[in-house]
Amino acid sequence: MDTVFTGRIWKLPDDVDTDTIIPGRYGVLPSAEEMSRHCLEPLRPELAAAARPGDIFVAGKNFGCGSSREFAPACIAALGVRCIVAKSFARIFYRNGINNGMLLIETDDLYDRCEEGDLLTVEVNRCLKVNGQVIPIRQIPDNLFEIIKAGGLVPRYRALNEAAEAAESVQKEVFLLRGICYASHRNALRLLHRLCFFYCFLKERKHLRHLKAILCFCILRCHRDAVLRLCLAIHLYQDNLQFRDQIIF
Repeated sequence: MDTVFTGRIWKLPDDVDTDTIIPGRYGVLPSAEEMSRHCLEPLRPELAAAARPGDIFVAGKNFGCGSSREFAPACIAALGVRCIVAKSFARIFYRNGINNGMLLIETDDLYDRCEEGDLLTVEVNRCLKVNGQVIPIRQIPDNLFEIIKAGGLVPRYRALNEAAEAAESVQKEVFLLRGICYASHRNALRLLHRLCFFYCFLKERKHLRHLKAILCFCILRCHRDAVLRLCLAIHLYQDNLQFRDQIIF
């Protein structure tokens, strides 16, 4: 997510409700992209066709009031609107907008200082700049900002779950490899060889340090064959796996 960006302003009045943002009759359309073609149709029928990716909505008070339909902010996002700045948001719309990964900024100071078509520069969590004026804004709470940066609530928690699962998996594998390093029989060394290459080919670069740690264990236990295989694994890993197809287990 860019922390500084500039977009063209569309000005909207007070009390724009969700049925104005996307009329209920279009709620049966199969995707937010299709619904976006009718965004704000009752209020500004020309807007959906004229909007460009990166545009910014500047609205009055109580933006998003009315029903709690979550596809209202979704269709605004699908239209390509980068940010909504309003004097205030209806609380359910605000939460739905955050859950859809939209940047929503509340300030009373912008609306009367800009006109439609002006270029607005947003410095996230710092200020707004328009027509040579700088308008300070409040910081978005960290937990909400993390959701916005991730692109929405679902991507945010998916990433958290994947990170937790990856950490647990790596921890189990490291313990397993350490145990194998203390074994001396031939089958254990062969399994160590396979697991090392599993790290090389399937894991991210950050796990290279685990291979080097295992190498130290092997040296301490005088497992010469394992040391040689680990050195080869680390060498191939650092050379971007260019010889991967030549390896025979």
